[in-house]
Amino acid sequence: MLVYRLLQRKRILCCLLAFSLLLAAFPCAIANGYTYYQKEEQLSYAKSCLTEVFGYSSEDAEAFCFEQTEHDGIATVRYWHPDFPDWVYTSQFSLTDGQVLSSVTPFGSSYSGYPGENSVRYILTLVQKENLLTNWNKAARQRFGEIMEQDGFAPNADLEKGLLSATYTAQEALEDFFVSCYGNAEQWPEAVTEWYQWFLDTYQLTSIQPAETAEGVTRYRVEDEHPRVLTEFYHATPPELVDVLKHPMLEGWTVISGTMMEFDLQEDTDSVLAGEGLIALGREEKRILCAVDQQEDEWRVTPISQTALPDGCDPIITRKDPMSVLHANRFLIAWENDLYQDVVMEVWPVIRNNEMTAFLHSCRFTDASTKIQYQMWESTDIIVLTTIDPKTQTEKAQNLNNYTLPILLPYLDITTMLEAAKDPVSVEVMVFSEEIIVCSGVHLRKEATTHSKDQGTLMAGTLATKLGTQKGKDAPWYHVKIGLLEGYVSGVYVDEIPCYGRTSSLPVAITTEDATLVENTGLFAPKVAEVSSGTSMHIIMEQGNWYYVCIPQNQHAGMWMDPDGTYGYIKADQVQVGNSLLQLEWKLAEEK
Repeated sequence: MLVYRLLQRKRILCCLLAFSLLLAAFPCAIANGYTYYQKEEQLSYAKSCLTEVFGYSSEDAEAFCFEQTEHDGIATVRYWHPDFPDWVYTSQFSLTDGQVLSSVTPFGSSYSGYPGENSVRYILTLVQKENLLTNWNKAARQRFGEIMEQDGFAPNADLEKGLLSATYTAQEALEDFFVSCYGNAEQWPEAVTEWYQWFLDTYQLTSIQPAETAEGVTRYRVEDEHPRVLTEFYHATPPELVDVLKHPMLEGWTVISGTMMEFDLQEDTDSVLAGEGLIALGREEKRILCAVDQQEDEWRVTPISQTALPDGCDPIITRKDPMSVLHANRFLIAWENDLYQDVVMEVWPVIRNNEMTAFLHSCRFTDASTKIQYQMWESTDIIVLTTIDPKTQTEKAQNLNNYTLPILLPYLDITTMLEAAKDPVSVEVMVFSEEIIVCSGVHLRKEATTHSKDQGTLMAGTLATKLGTQKGKDAPWYHVKIGLLEGYVSGVYVDEIPCYGRTSSLPVAITTEDATLVENTGLFAPKVAEVSSGTSMHIIMEQGNWYYVCIPQNQHAGMWMDPDGTYGYIKADQVQVGNSLLQLEWKLAEEK
């Protein structure tokens, strides 16, 4: 996503530069400090737009027809190619102050992945010149990919994978290219639809009818410096996962869809992770999202969330840029229902506490009733939300306090999140007192210095009560209290605003037997409380064979620890540890 947005910004800057060059490309009349475009100069400007901004050759631009009119102080130039009189471009100039008001193309789009007409036309022009659609074979497929890579264009997953397949047709490649540029066909401007049809007619290609996703297992082999196999499946299970999915907690669940990547580990690599994947399963209307990972030759399954997918949906899971090593661990989950259309969630799996979990990086969807498009993405613990009104094609962006939207999938309720995007103000949020701060992997010191006694390392996501601050060399020192413990933490590892970031989730634990919570790890430590088997808690610190924990007052251990909970030390062999209560339930089931 970051690389793609940088490319988008680069294209925008290039377009701005192109417009700037247009202003200097030809002389204009100067009067009263303003630049005035005379009729000939208006035509020259329009032709320059065609070549510098919209991607036409000089020969094509010279063949265009031009029509000039003036009305209410505005000069309008309409221009079109004689072979395509319905594809009309428009440039407008102010007759009052001489400014260029606009240059509009019939091929413009508000689609978030739109690369710009210059890029689209550049690729299609080379495809035509080299007769790739006529002589469609392995070399043509490879060349198509090379042209897109040279332009910095990001194809969608279907196009990228299709170009590796011997059965991928020219019409499939053409359609997937237009979808990559303009979104689904119903989003295309009329001129784009006609442009696509022109290619089909010119090269005698058959229009592709929408089809249901094919059931079964499909594999793609990638041979480069990182050899790997991509496996996608829909209402089918790859043979290597059949036994893995016979987990006792998956009894009665069936596979809906999934994808996984297997790497050929080199002898000189330090990595032990040979593969990973994401699977959606269903049991009647219920849905569960699970991860699989492969260490050496053994696969294992781990639950991620039972609330990240809505009941009754039919999700399709693919890879983001699946043939790219850079995006090897990014998944796209697509689904829709009566309320939301074209929902696409970008999910990134991570390993925590030696178990797989995942967080939501971005999500886009269309409200089924209003047709308003929404897109959210996580950026340095800030949720950015953009909306596009289909009537006005206007885009609005805003930042959200992302503690209203937990991005860790074990705590994400997808329905609540989508409703929050539509009306952020109406969503109830968790509010902490102003004295609460979040610590992230920081040492708790006895005094405000790194040379002071180390009382232990607080795990990321620990909530501490701020008692005061002291000046430090690189950052302030915070005087804090965390239940029974008191000390100082460096401000380098402190966030004063609790937010649902991907680094702010403490491990959770469940007692596997009746246990005693004590004040310290000493032999004769005073008792804090008796804890029954099955009690959940958050782990704040690990010290030898002890955990310093916080037991919430009136609820199960969730996303955040309870600052007002019960604190103490518990023996490590008396609890089972995981990323979420769902994972712990599975672990306990495995041990029975």
